[in-house]
Amino acid sequence: MLPTLPMFLLFPWLLPKVGFWGSLVVSAALTLLCFAGQMALLKALGVKGF
Repeated sequence: MLPTLPMFLLFPWLLPKVGFWGSLVVSAALTLLCFAGQMALLKALGVKGF
């Protein structure tokens, strides 16, 4: 849940600036980066199972 939070905060702000598709692409890319960051953090902390 935590890696998707920035998408829901950023999407409404971007919508009037870059339109629906631009907002969707930027939000999806940010979500992927957040998921990758979370996986790297969990790996660095020694959490297994991913």
